Amino acid sequence: MKRSRYILAIVILISGVCFINLPKIEAKTSFTTQYVQADVLNVRMKATTNSKKLGHLKKNETVKVISTSKGWSKIQYKKGTAYVSASYLNSKKAVQKVTGDLLPKIGKYTYKNYEEDIYYGKSIETYVKVKGGVKAKSKNGLDTSYLENSKYFTYLSPTGHTSFRLNYPLTKGKKWKNEQDEVQIQDVNMSVKTAAGSFNEVVKVRIDHKIYDTYSHYYIAPGKGIVLWKLNGKKKFQLAKYTK
Repeated sequence: MKRSRYILAIVILISGVCFINLPKIEAKTSFTTQYVQADVLNVRMKATTNSKKLGHLKKNETVKVISTSKGWSKIQYKKGTAYVSASYLNSKKAVQKVTGDLLPKIGKYTYKNYEEDIYYGKSIETYVKVKGGVKAKSKNGLDTSYLENSKYFTYLSPTGHTSFRLNYPLTKGKKWKNEQDEVQIQDVNMSVKTAAGSFNEVVKVRIDHKIYDTYSHYYIAPGKGIVLWKLNGKKKFQLAKYTK
């Protein structure tokens, strides 16, 4: 009887040692593949802009994202991990060239208007289809139109001097001149936030109005037209609401 108990104790002890010595099986880490949207994206040791810079990534480079929290993504970097700003990552490649689809969709658009950055009221424009584009009449009876074909995107403003035409395809850095203006495409893949929400793949255009000695920045979102206009660096209008 004692011998049986002794043998049983040895078996239990050996079994325990075997289980203790088993190698730990680590769970496989899951990743999501994202693309860099910025021209240059800094890679940090920790999730803060004050952290040590480990390197940088270029536009449309792929990264493996482990997790995202509080505006930072933890990524697989070289033989370890690092952090980048999550706002510059996307599941789709960054747009490099725009060839169309900037016309506003038909519907009602509400804009907030400003003078020298000071808000003074709203305006509403309801766009309907016309030949070659869309057209809207404001309550004051002034027409605003957008036209588009394979060669051009045209904005016809009721104030006249703020009308412009863009020559497709649009690429970052593209410039040209006409009798009245100098036009530069400053970006084709911006993220812009207005009172109506956030817009991606926004085209940013700078136009220097030589006759008036002023300059404008237009932010044009696919399917929404101009969502933000700044004159001499100060807001003139922004999209506040869209309804079909």
